[in-house]
Amino acid sequence: MGVSAAMFAARQGDPLSEPVVLLERDALGSGSSGRSEAILCHHNLDRSAAFMAKDSIRFYQSFLKKTGQPVGLQASGVLLLAGPRQAERLRSTIEQLQSIGVDAHCLTAAQARERVPGLELDDDYQAVWEPKAGTVGARQTIESMGALARYYGAATRIGVSAEELVIKNGHMVGVETSAGFYESARVVLAAGPHTKVLLAQAGIDLGLVDEWVQYTYCTMPHPESQEPQESPEPVAEHDEADYDPLATNFEPRFIPAEPVRGPLPHPVVIDLEAGWFARCEREESRTRVGQWRGSPDELKASGGRATGVDGNVTDSFRSWAHGLLRERFPLYRDQAEAGSSSNRVVRTADGRPLIGAVSAVGGLFVATGFAGHEFQLAPSVGEGLAQLMAGKPVSAFHPELFSPDRLQTV
Repeated sequence: MGVSAAMFAARQGDPLSEPVVLLERDALGSGSSGRSEAILCHHNLDRSAAFMAKDSIRFYQSFLKKTGQPVGLQASGVLLLAGPRQAERLRSTIEQLQSIGVDAHCLTAAQARERVPGLELDDDYQAVWEPKAGTVGARQTIESMGALARYYGAATRIGVSAEELVIKNGHMVGVETSAGFYESARVVLAAGPHTKVLLAQAGIDLGLVDEWVQYTYCTMPHPESQEPQESPEPVAEHDEADYDPLATNFEPRFIPAEPVRGPLPHPVVIDLEAGWFARCEREESRTRVGQWRGSPDELKASGGRATGVDGNVTDSFRSWAHGLLRERFPLYRDQAEAGSSSNRVVRTADGRPLIGAVSAVGGLFVATGFAGHEFQLAPSVGEGLAQLMAGKPVSAFHPELFSPDRLQTV
């Protein structure tokens, strides 16, 4: 969220009269976002968020073509599974996606098994297939957005941590950091769990809740057939004086492409009935399995498998996740476990993110509470925050729907 906001704000402002500075305590992507599953799909019970996901996925699909910067896009498709208890929800999902122009198809269990060879699925299941959805590389996307933010004139201060908001007479005047004071009348907090700490120091409570998300990994089966690799084509040359990467459409002969490294054993699978997901991570030769918490209702009900304050992954979670994966995909029964990890995220009391201005403090904006699902909304959030800070009408998201004021206590 931070690099996306910096990229769009720098793009629309003057780097001399309206400088943009991005503060990062460690390295870009070293925090919770860099460890995210980074799944891109349109499934959301909230229609506004589904629109945002559609815009964001379109952004990622054209990012390499327009900028020459890779995001590790893996358009494997996403298969959303639902059993008898979720049948009505599945019907609502497909109706909503099709009404906003998303390429999505409802499949019977037999059609889903045909679509994804090796999938074990009872006949009373149904599925939604999104062929253009998939994943991005979390750290690669963050680094590429950061590079583009710098191209537009933003300054990135790596190794500088925000320590305290400086507020006078109800307005932002700057931030105290590990490298000294930064003066600014407009500040965006997109610091994950640290956002809650900085707000608390200013006496602001937005109802944020810390949570440890668990992941476990399995070595990824490799299909026997491998497609040849392709190298990206060079990006077209341009006139530096008026070149804008995000506004440029190259001729097809100059469009780079993500390298093709062979087929994956299966697309991203999200099982709403059992509340889990699996995504293949080609570069690490592993498959990640975790709990799916992709809607406000799922986020609010996700505490049952959260880890303790130390972030340790529990044996019960590993057993649960590997059991579901091997039941759904028997090809994993002979694959070895490949470790586990946890990720500290922040969610809100009602499960909906907070995006926008904090009315109690003039010039203070937040982007928080995404609970690990930042990537499918990040481009829309960044563009909308840039519009908001510039005093322009916000077209990238619904400001009232995600307003921090709905949960704020001071």
